[in-house]
Amino acid sequence: MRLCKQCDTQFTLRSEEIEFLARYTLPSPTLCGPCRQQRRASFRNLRSLYKRLCNHSGKEIVSLYSPDKPYQVFDSNIWWSDQWDPLYYGRPYNFDEPFFPQFERLMLEVPRPSLFNKGSENSEFTNHAVYNKNCYMCFNSGYCEDMLYCGDINAVKCRDCCDSTNITEC
Repeated sequence: MRLCKQCDTQFTLRSEEIEFLARYTLPSPTLCGPCRQQRRASFRNLRSLYKRLCNHSGKEIVSLYSPDKPYQVFDSNIWWSDQWDPLYYGRPYNFDEPFFPQFERLMLEVPRPSLFNKGSENSEFTNHAVYNKNCYMCFNSGYCEDMLYCGDINAVKCRDCCDSTNITEC
């Protein structure tokens, strides 16, 4: 029995987990399964949107990255276009330096799309969305129309819905 450092709940490791950790000489976890999963997914922002400036055009955009983040963020339409050259950001790998510092520098230099929103119309405040029309604050959604506050898990091919989650063809 182990005690989670984050939430103080007791947890046990299965024999398969112990064998896996031993095989790769990894330390035993100090967090329970749900806390480890929460930490793994903590980098992902899906539903918090911010106003910030596009690092390419300078215009104000809606982004999943707040203005205080050090990343280069391009308006999604610019990011998907041919207005910039992604090959410009290629770097030679230095075998004399550790990988992660090089990777961190690359992550700070390479532009990121402001939102993952492709082919949508009048749906500026949506993320992880495709081909929506007249949608506001809809996430994980696609092919929807006239929707508000939907899609925490999934919303596909829906119309005229509000405050819904995990819906299809509604």
